[in-house]
Amino acid sequence: LWRGHCARKTFRVLNSGLQLVKSSIAKIQSVVRGRRQHRHYRQLRENAIIIQSFLRKERASRQFKHVLSLIVRFQRIWRKTLPHLLLVKSRATKIQSLARGRQQRRSYVEQRNKSIVIQSFLRKERASTQFKHVLSSILRIQRFWRKASHCGPVAVVEAKNSDF
Repeated sequence: LWRGHCARKTFRVLNSGLQLVKSSIAKIQSVVRGRRQHRHYRQLRENAIIIQSFLRKERASRQFKHVLSLIVRFQRIWRKTLPHLLLVKSRATKIQSLARGRQQRRSYVEQRNKSIVIQSFLRKERASTQFKHVLSSILRIQRFWRKASHCGPVAVVEAKNSDF
């Protein structure tokens, strides 16, 4: 019995020491695996950062090339269109100039026609006044001759208020 007890006690001590060694080994393995995993994670993260950086650079480069091609295309179109726009602008200026000239000519013709109407009216009035004056003079002369022919010999008498 005693031997069994000592053997069991020794076994328990050895077993507890073995358990302690096993748990220590497991702890060491766990720490080593954790560090290895952490190192692997850091390596993966650095690689991911490098890949993302490369992809961002490529995307930015593509966008820059696209924008640059759009700018070049716009400049090419602008350079082709600019002379046409200048030509259109000069044509528009020419059309405006012609329109203004036509408007001025119309205005001048209208003003000239109004002047002609006024002048013809004034000439008519002057002619009418002269005609009335000549008519009154003729009537005076006729009256004078008729009076003189009824009275006998013709006497030359200067008429008063005569313009002759």
